[in-house]
Amino acid sequence: MKGRHIMTELKQRQFILELSDKETKAFIDKCTQDGTTPAEVLEGFICDLTGAERTRGSDERMFAKQYYDRCGYGMFFTDEYHTFTQWLLNSFEFENLAAILDDKKTLEEEVTFLTKHPEKADKGEIESLNNDIADCNKQIAEIYKEYQEATNKPDTLEEGLKGVVDYLAYIERIKEGGTI
Repeated sequence: MKGRHIMTELKQRQFILELSDKETKAFIDKCTQDGTTPAEVLEGFICDLTGAERTRGSDERMFAKQYYDRCGYGMFFTDEYHTFTQWLLNSFEFENLAAILDDKKTLEEEVTFLTKHPEKADKGEIESLNNDIADCNKQIAEIYKEYQEATNKPDTLEEGLKGVVDYLAYIERIKEGGTI
């Protein structure tokens, strides 16, 4: 199937919405009148807003973004005041940092195991692993420095990394079908 885009597996997600009875009825009435469902409308908006796999077209993406921006979502988070997680997502560094944190965790677990079981370690292996951990820390510090330079009120490195870890845990919970 040359040139055909393969879509990732769809899973059901649960969003908690706070709507009055009147708003809920009006939304369901509108969808029913137009032969659609609330889920289909919300799915379409989300796909168009994010430019995900199932967008309905360029105009729809443009208008979804305009609606989102017009409502002021994120409006009060100028570039100077992002959290570390927000900055990483906006600068496209999030996946890079997540991979570094994952590598660091794996290396630390290996050091812990080999420290408890030194007979399983090759000569110089723990030292090499610790050097790799130091390299991870250096990469994290370099990314954090970029964030500090771009932000007037940066999170501390500790707060920032906690926010990243919490966000990664949140995403994993959602992937497993948790409520959003």
